[in-house]
Amino acid sequence: MDNKLQVCKETKQIALDALANTLKVILKKDKIAESEFRNLWLAQLRKSTKIFPNGWYMPPPNGIIVLFATDKDPKRVLYPNMRLEETWPRDDVYLDKTNGIIALYASPMDRKTGIIGDTEVMIYLSKNKEVMNTFKTCYRINREIFEFAQVGQQFSQVAKFANKLIAKNGLTNNVVSTSDPASVNLGHTIPVSYEDWTSQEKAIFKNGESQWENVCQIIAKKRKFVNEVDDFQIKASMAFTIEPRLRPKDRPNLPSTWTHSIVLIKEDGSKELFFGYEEIFKICGMDWALN
Repeated sequence: MDNKLQVCKETKQIALDALANTLKVILKKDKIAESEFRNLWLAQLRKSTKIFPNGWYMPPPNGIIVLFATDKDPKRVLYPNMRLEETWPRDDVYLDKTNGIIALYASPMDRKTGIIGDTEVMIYLSKNKEVMNTFKTCYRINREIFEFAQVGQQFSQVAKFANKLIAKNGLTNNVVSTSDPASVNLGHTIPVSYEDWTSQEKAIFKNGESQWENVCQIIAKKRKFVNEVDDFQIKASMAFTIEPRLRPKDRPNLPSTWTHSIVLIKEDGSKELFFGYEEIFKICGMDWALN
């Protein structure tokens, strides 16, 4: 089963490598719109024959989000949910390289297995100390949630621990899910990392691109969510995400911060937290976030 975890890592790495290549191009441009960034990233993703040409999380179009804001006006990256049309990349919103914030998400899916490798990160191009500290706290909280989670625990236990930790640090989780009955969550399982597709699901995947809307629905519905009510138990050889969007409580003028991490529980019960954004941060001058 650990080979499925490897596929998950490799699928996310395809999105990370494509993003790194895209950033090297766009950061040299004098002017870049959200939609242009999105198109460049999509073109890089489609160079890989291992993944489907579009992401599974649709809408937004192509399963990709690229949003620009600034630390002085962060509203554009304070979206509650990526499905809403108002959060889709636009032709008339341009990157501010001085005070800029970039919110990024892609949802690649491996062609052979149907395993997803979601990639979500916020990039900060300025030096506001309060924003930088929130970033660092967010990364630390992700790590503490990972360290707490163990085989045999229920997702509800992990969520309750995480929510207390978030509140203790004076933060709030800015996530609203239209797929999760509990609405607010911290992440979700990687479907079939711990189980197999049904014969009916396999038949839909076989036709892949011609039934893409059905494929996307299968993934969306098969996830189990890390929330305070789900009794799903963590088991050996599975993967799930940690992806809270954290912002200082009662500070609407500050942006949310997040990085999408994947927890990999191996067959022997050992754990790995797959982060993967180190090169991205170095390209963007965010070495401070790696300390």
